[in-house]
Amino acid sequence: MPEMDFSIPSQYYHQSIAISIALGAIWCFFGYKIFRFVLGLLGFISGALAAGAIGYELSEGREIIAIGAAVVGGLLGAGIMFVLYILGVFVIGALSGALIALAVFSYLNQEPEYITVIVSAFVAGIVAVFIKRFMIILATSLSGAWAVITGFAYFIENNFDPFHPDTILELTENEVYRILIIWFAMSVAGFTIQYITSVKDYKPEPESVPDESVSEVADEEIIELDEPYQEEPDIHTISEPPSDRGES
Repeated sequence: MPEMDFSIPSQYYHQSIAISIALGAIWCFFGYKIFRFVLGLLGFISGALAAGAIGYELSEGREIIAIGAAVVGGLLGAGIMFVLYILGVFVIGALSGALIALAVFSYLNQEPEYITVIVSAFVAGIVAVFIKRFMIILATSLSGAWAVITGFAYFIENNFDPFHPDTILELTENEVYRILIIWFAMSVAGFTIQYITSVKDYKPEPESVPDESVSEVADEEIIELDEPYQEEPDIHTISEPPSDRGES
């Protein structure tokens, strides 16, 4: 059985990174509004990459089989992420935790300790489940900005691969600081825009306040219903003379 290789084939590398830049911009500035769509898209990409790599290896490089496996795996991954909403929230939060941990290691110019990265991802995922709205905005802005910045860094800098974070250690200290500063600035911009637009779209349910127009109509209906009752004494007085004549 051939050894599994989940890396993207070299002939599709430029296209994959270009797509990640475009999707990253969408996630950064519109992630909360289209969160379920983002989850489905993330599941599709993850499933397609994994299934495509497996199909490519098992078929010994047959592109038709690899593409077919990628489509099936992408649809399966999208369905899982779209249906399992809480799982998607956890994954998005975990992704943001892992990115923050990797950024800290990059800032300290140290190799990432994967135990620390995994723990950070798990804790952030748990927190995301309990404060969904805030963490969804934070996670999508961080991950989207990271995809955009590292994608452009791939085309600008030498020896940098956004799909292998370890390669950031091969950059100079100034290049690392530049990437981190731009990433932080874009993340703040994305978070701010998403938070403002989400507040505008959020409409709390109004309290039960009586409507004056409704009350006026109700009063008129009450008056109309009371009018026959007010005329009863007049009917009674009309019927009194015959009773008096009978007695006489």
